[in-house]
Amino acid sequence: MRSSARPGWERAEIFLALGAFAVLCVAALSFATFMAEPDDAAYQFSIIAMTHGHFLTLSPAQARALGGVPPRQWVQLANGRWISEKDPGYPFLAAPFQALGIIRLAPLFYGALGCLGLFIGARRWLGRWGGAIAVGLFCSSGAALLFAWDDYMPTFTDASLIAAGTGMLLWAVLAAEATARRRTWAGLTGFVALEAAVFVRYTDIVVLGCAVVAVVAVWRLRKVS
Repeated sequence: MRSSARPGWERAEIFLALGAFAVLCVAALSFATFMAEPDDAAYQFSIIAMTHGHFLTLSPAQARALGGVPPRQWVQLANGRWISEKDPGYPFLAAPFQALGIIRLAPLFYGALGCLGLFIGARRWLGRWGGAIAVGLFCSSGAALLFAWDDYMPTFTDASLIAAGTGMLLWAVLAAEATARRRTWAGLTGFVALEAAVFVRYTDIVVLGCAVVAVVAVWRLRKVS
């Protein structure tokens, strides 16, 4: 009886987590988007520029072709080209959605990755219902409800990537019965998600360099021990 009831409870937990994410999607898509602050317009201009094949900087002619003078938080360099004051990482992740005409789904797509990572990690850590509770708390948080609808802002995207990476790392650390290959790939996936979260805000290669040095140092210390 216990073995036959277990799949039903597992399905119920999965459906509960899916329901929490569905409610977040409905809440985010039920409001019309608008430019709430100058950051929105600055990111939007960068994303649209990338869909036209213009990366990082724009010539005056390219800026005019995209709608005139760039918005606030764009500055003109000494050579006449325009560059955004905002870190240009997020537009690389959002531009494919803009090109497909589904930019409103960009934050929700990365939110789905965050929910998946949280579900996997929290269920392994806390046991049954832990994954559904973690997803429910994430989707019902004020920050998620506030930023998930703002398609041109990276706030919800980087938080979702952090959630995804943390969940995958939790699973990799705690899944002692899994094969080494599965745990390794899960851990690498978690680190890629965390690196993508950093990339959303920063594109400085020093961040990646520090991560590589840390990994090499730990690997060498493990060999010595």
